[in-house]
Amino acid sequence: ILGMVALLGVILYEGNAAGKKKKELTEYIENLTNGMDMTVKKTIVTNPLPICIVQKRGTITRHNRNFSEMFSEEDLIDSNIEELVPAVKMEEIYRHAEEEKTLVVSINDRAYKLVYSDVHETDKEDEMVVFYWLDVTGFESLKEMYRDEKPCFIYIDVDNYEELLSKSSEERR
Repeated sequence: ILGMVALLGVILYEGNAAGKKKKELTEYIENLTNGMDMTVKKTIVTNPLPICIVQKRGTITRHNRNFSEMFSEEDLIDSNIEELVPAVKMEEIYRHAEEEKTLVVSINDRAYKLVYSDVHETDKEDEMVVFYWLDVTGFESLKEMYRDEKPCFIYIDVDNYEELLSKSSEERR
């Protein structure tokens, strides 16, 4: 009987200790996750690049101050990215998810190279995309200036030019 009581006491003690360890582990993971959320939020807010996080259906869930300055609006949360930037098509972005993930768009006379990466969630409806907006206005202007100022020439070779002039009337010459 004494052995049975001791065994029962050990089983209860171990069960209690295991429950306590599980609770501590759960709290540790929750604190780590909250810390990661705060780190991610702080990174987004303090990043020098304009950044926004968009849900699959186009709703902006988070953005930083630099992003809102691009549109001269303070709060763009719950706005639709496709309405703000018509060149961005969320359906196209998800359709070509495996290809190069860049797009050049123009906003308020500025050119931005839009680099994006998708964030896979367990629920397909909650998938999100992180957009990084790189200002490439100078590069695009230089590219356009190069294209416009590229030298070109034309060479016209007319066979029997002399004969053509001699047989043409004064007005046609």
